[in-house]
Amino acid sequence: MENQIKLDSLQRSHAMSVDGFDENDVYGYVRGVAQFENVFSVVSDLKKDTSRIFTGGFGHVVVTVR
Repeated sequence: MENQIKLDSLQRSHAMSVDGFDENDVYGYVRGVAQFENVFSVVSDLKKDTSRIFTGGFGHVVVTVR
């Protein structure tokens, strides 16, 4: 558990360059890939501690069957 805490701290403090990337552009691209490939796609923002899940056709089937 101690290693996980250290790794989490390092990832959050790492200076990431995101010049030229708009969050909405990234989400739109990932949503398109998920729908085209019929897969789940997850985008995580380690700095904000958030994740977004995008589902394609397969994801909708899994949710429906559940």
